[in-house]
Amino acid sequence: LDCDEPCDYSGRIAAGNRLMWRNGTLPDILVGAQYPAAFNRQIYLGMQAVGEAEVVTLARSAWVGTHRWGAAVWSGDIPSTFDSLAISVRAGVSIALSGISHWTTDIGGYQGGNTSEPLYAQLLARWFQFGAFSGIMRVHGYRVPTLLPSQCDAPAELGMGPPGGHTEVYTYPEPARSVAIAMVNMRHAMLPYITGLQRTYQTNGVPIMRPLVFDFPDDVQTRSLSMVDSEYMFGPRYLVAPIFTNCSATTSCLWRDVYLPKLPNSDSWTHVFTNISYVGGRVHNVSGPIDTFPLFSRTTV
Repeated sequence: LDCDEPCDYSGRIAAGNRLMWRNGTLPDILVGAQYPAAFNRQIYLGMQAVGEAEVVTLARSAWVGTHRWGAAVWSGDIPSTFDSLAISVRAGVSIALSGISHWTTDIGGYQGGNTSEPLYAQLLARWFQFGAFSGIMRVHGYRVPTLLPSQCDAPAELGMGPPGGHTEVYTYPEPARSVAIAMVNMRHAMLPYITGLQRTYQTNGVPIMRPLVFDFPDDVQTRSLSMVDSEYMFGPRYLVAPIFTNCSATTSCLWRDVYLPKLPNSDSWTHVFTNISYVGGRVHNVSGPIDTFPLFSRTTV
């Protein structure tokens, strides 16, 4: 559902052409944000009416309660930049706290990604690492260089512009290809764990991707340290700290500070890639070469 909010193609209601609700007594500025939930509800009920037992849609917009109508949400047509990746981490945690856990981004960003540029290969690698630990993992986007019409099967009569470049993993330059394959395999290996998280979300609303304070409410540092809004828990077991620093801008792109909350019974955190144990209750400067990132698991949950 690519435009399930009250908008024109500029992304807003055109001046002088505003939507009105309840026979013109309520302007859209008061109730327009609820439109996506109502829209998704109608899709859900309509598909059920024609015999669909399990209805799942992918929607661009949402409102509180949208999830009850089988709608997963993606973050829209975001740019292919490291800043956009950083914002996505915070957005995913935010929407989870709004009750919507089936959320995703376009891995690699939607627009501006040039697969022939080494910097974009680096961004793709980092985004796949984040994407593997999102509520939903998916790839989408308009890549450049674009394809020739003869290289795709879009009918010419559609009058579409040049098709975007390949988004298949096997077409990625290194290091993106190797990292993407590793992350897809890791996601697949975690399916039993993720399925359990989905069931928990379905039954009691506990989000899959959530801020540290959700699991460690008594740890004051999970509410006050500046870096904790760029870390999150993926279920109760994994602490994820994506790297979203451009290596052409700074050499610190292979390191980042990570706060690890204090665990009960003096348990430790284990780095998934290095198997090194870390003490909780403090900030650690953790390495993240391009094929790994700071990902920690709890010894006991």
